[in-house]
Amino acid sequence: MIAAPVLIMSAGLDNSYIFNPVMWLPDQQPPPPAWMTSVYFVWLTAVWLLVLLRRPRSRVPMVALPALLLFHLIVLPTTYASFAVTAFTMFHLGHHAPRKWRKPAWLAVIAGTVLALWFKGESLLVVPEAAIIIAPIALLVLGFFWLLGVNYRRRDEELASLRDRAELAAIAERTRIAREMHDIVAHSLTAVIAQADGGRFIAAKHPDKAVEALENIAGTARDSLGQMRQLLSVLRDPAGMGPGSPLDDGTVGPSSAAVPEASHTPMPGLDAVPQLIAEATRSGLRVAFSETGTRPAVGATTQLTTYRIVQESLTNAVKHAGPVAVDVAIAWGKRDCTVTVRNDEGPLSRDAGGTASGARKWRGADMAKTGGGRGITGMRERVALHGGTLDIDDAPGGFTVTATLPEG
Repeated sequence: MIAAPVLIMSAGLDNSYIFNPVMWLPDQQPPPPAWMTSVYFVWLTAVWLLVLLRRPRSRVPMVALPALLLFHLIVLPTTYASFAVTAFTMFHLGHHAPRKWRKPAWLAVIAGTVLALWFKGESLLVVPEAAIIIAPIALLVLGFFWLLGVNYRRRDEELASLRDRAELAAIAERTRIAREMHDIVAHSLTAVIAQADGGRFIAAKHPDKAVEALENIAGTARDSLGQMRQLLSVLRDPAGMGPGSPLDDGTVGPSSAAVPEASHTPMPGLDAVPQLIAEATRSGLRVAFSETGTRPAVGATTQLTTYRIVQESLTNAVKHAGPVAVDVAIAWGKRDCTVTVRNDEGPLSRDAGGTASGARKWRGADMAKTGGGRGITGMRERVALHGGTLDIDDAPGGFTVTATLPEG
């Protein structure tokens, strides 16, 4: 935007004082011939076109502008426009020149400065010794415009880096939200289906048990709805993230009053694991839970990850093994926490022939081929966020999930 008015002003000064002077001074040199005026305006038009091309094709002006300046130095008299174009060329080189071009560019700048003072410096050099002072000053001025372009390049790189980080953050948030929604929906629907099937079979003989199953279904659905509200509140209002939210990083931050229903349903943590085991028991699993070691102060995200690992493992046991025995163990060490969930081989694990090959139908590699395995993938992603490890053992006789999380 600045280059346009500067070029127009320079062209006006050159026309008024060099090519078509308004007034004639006794010691002034005669004006250049008419053809030189035409060449000058053609040269200025070429410069203008290169200025317009500086954004879409930044490398073209890096070569063409110095060539035009060399042509101006050889053919045309010293003009105001040549100073403006030289300054713009230095700015453009500082802004867009690759690293490998910088040394050759500065060698060309020094050579050009020396040639300009040698061939067109009569009006500036009263005595030849003045070149010793004028040359460094000229290089300092050119260096100023070069550094100005370098600062603009750094600003553009920082903006590009911010945009890239924002895009990566958006992708990470979408992945985390999708992972949370999968865990909530998959677990709740699995529990609802298991209890609905059980209630349907016992409704005729034990109506009271069927009513209890319906109450369990309602409680499971209500709890899942609360977690979904908490999760979706983050999408509606990012300021709604607070302690215990699905995207909480453990730091203290402002909470939002825009979604009061979500604030009454915090995301689950370690204290909610016994309730999770009780729900799995009502779904038909025989769960044995143990917690060893001294539980330290654990961050919200670590608690949520531990809860989701147990939840996903119990959900998979209900879906893929049936009413089997499950051992859930949380062991606290000095520096880490180990979560182990093992379920026995069950009736749903066997194929039609009664063999145990069905127990390995849902291995991570096999499920990836059929589009499944999102739960195991989600567990791996959660554990990786904490710098931990996840081991899946589907040897005959059962299925074991072991996650090791650093404390924090």
